[in-house]
Amino acid sequence: MTVDWKRSNSQKIQISTSAVTITFLNGTTTPGNTLRLFVCNAPTGTAGAITWTHVYWPSATAPTQTTTANKCDMWSFQSTFSTSSNAIIIGSQTPGF
Repeated sequence: MTVDWKRSNSQKIQISTSAVTITFLNGTTTPGNTLRLFVCNAPTGTAGAITWTHVYWPSATAPTQTTTANKCDMWSFQSTFSTSSNAIIIGSQTPGF
């Protein structure tokens, strides 16, 4: 699943019971941008696992996602640049609402 941040700095997606890899497009066009992604689970069943690409997490581990049916997590991302001008996106989570 691809999230294109040119659409908006705040977006909502719904995932199913299948595992999903989330990839960002245009998330680093402006250093310092705060990006928010609301990931909501299907109304029934257990949500599939999320794999994130190119996101740095505290302690190098993504937080545990909420997998309960009909619940959402808010994932926040801060875009920045490293000294080599490669994009860095730092992530955090507000779980289970």
